[in-house]
Amino acid sequence: MRKLCNILSASGGIGIMAYGEYGRYGVYPLQRAFQSISRYHDIQIDDVRLILKSLKSNHPLLRNELFADLDKSSDEEIADIFLNPRDKSFTVADLKDISKSAGLHISAFVPGFIYDPTLLLGVDGMSILEKMPEELRPELSESFLGTIRKHCFFATKNKHDTGAIDLTVPNLRFRFRNLNTIETTVESMDEKWLYLSIQYEKTRHNIKIALPGHRTDKIK
Repeated sequence: MRKLCNILSASGGIGIMAYGEYGRYGVYPLQRAFQSISRYHDIQIDDVRLILKSLKSNHPLLRNELFADLDKSSDEEIADIFLNPRDKSFTVADLKDISKSAGLHISAFVPGFIYDPTLLLGVDGMSILEKMPEELRPELSESFLGTIRKHCFFATKNKHDTGAIDLTVPNLRFRFRNLNTIETTVESMDEKWLYLSIQYEKTRHNIKIALPGHRTDKIK
């Protein structure tokens, strides 16, 4: 990341995707097993699929619903998940530390709603977070959910130049192609609130958003 930082202008920024540690539980024990096998056998995709089919139902991978459709995954996807020698996952705190050491500042994680613990805790939990610094909230949300398998974020070279990030701008939106997987359903609406159900990475969030002219906060 330091090399990327060095080629950015003073007000430059970059969109980055990194694997999330908590949402990939079950993957890494198998990666280590396949690495051990590869020392003595030229492991192929068919070998990986055979081993996956042989796993017991209580294996952590099979209890991780984010990987429930591996039998439908392409050979390239299977290779990337289990045979990628450069695979490394990160927590939000890891990414903040790495970015800081590279001279970058994380401006926003996207989609933002999954990094907002107030949407998960709802009204009853607002007082718990009242004194919590804003920059620590993504770490809390990551821990509360435990299902984020990849982090998309925007980092800038100059923290003080950071402004509102408009993800509708075409030349920025393409960097976050996985946002196309968000499913949004309008559940209902009254004179003050729009009630939405949002699904991302197989995790569903129920939120309500204040309509124009009313409160602008978002709570569950």
